[in-house]
Amino acid sequence: MGTAASEGKVTILGKTRPIKLYLEGIKDIIQIQPYVVKDLAHCINLGQTFLRNYNADMTFRVKTVQLKIKGHTTTLSPANSPITAPSIDTRINKVLGLLKKQGGNPGLPHNDLLDLRVNHIQGDLPGVLRADNKKPVIFAHNRRGVYNQKKIKLVAGCHTVISLNYPRKTHLTRKDNNVLLEPKQDNNFLNRHSLFAHPGVYYRKGGTINILISNQGDEDVVLPPYCKIGNVCEGIEYGPARVNSLNHKPIGDLSPTELIERKEYIISTLKLDENVLLRDNKEAKERLIGCLLYTSPSPRDS
Repeated sequence: MGTAASEGKVTILGKTRPIKLYLEGIKDIIQIQPYVVKDLAHCINLGQTFLRNYNADMTFRVKTVQLKIKGHTTTLSPANSPITAPSIDTRINKVLGLLKKQGGNPGLPHNDLLDLRVNHIQGDLPGVLRADNKKPVIFAHNRRGVYNQKKIKLVAGCHTVISLNYPRKTHLTRKDNNVLLEPKQDNNFLNRHSLFAHPGVYYRKGGTINILISNQGDEDVVLPPYCKIGNVCEGIEYGPARVNSLNHKPIGDLSPTELIERKEYIISTLKLDENVLLRDNKEAKERLIGCLLYTSPSPRDS
């Protein structure tokens, strides 16, 4: 993108989704889809495309610049103007009043956003294994594409469980199995609508895999049928049972073997033997390990 200087350039970081907003003093909602520019002097610069699309007029005065859109006028503010400055626009004042009431901290867009009674998922959460004893799964290297068979509505700002299937006539050596989902990163539909398919291990029942997908956008989206969500690898065997259920034992309840195991875990995970400050200070190293023993999980934790 060119600037006023013949060789001057700016760095464009990306482009946002369409944004609807009110301009102070302008009656109608306007919609913009701005570029995000690094080190821009102002919070927002109104470009020629925006001004032409709205048949805007700009009037320059000694101390101000006025913008006129569809018969309504607003004064453009300098970059150092506070965003919370008083306004004669009742719509702006309503927002400022709410912000003041909340102590200057913006609240949640919906009061029930974190209310699990409203937003909880019916049935079991896909990808969550509740078991006392867990074993690591070893997956095959070959991958197969998976698709949704039916269109499904994905509500904005919510998680949804969807069912995926292999293509027809896919031969499965096991009726039910663990599978590892790797979402398709270049899926244009998912990326364009801010849809995020959660990667990870899921359980396939027959030819169906239930996964979790999130609509991180502001509008509901209908996922069309036969959309390739990603690829999966089939589990082929279980590895050694090195990981078991959660076990945050107090240090006093650890056996001598578990105590040594936890110490070795702390040393190897934090690479204490490689720390130049502790390498020649054995006493400090032991004190640090002693402190971490009361707060660190065991290597048996999952």
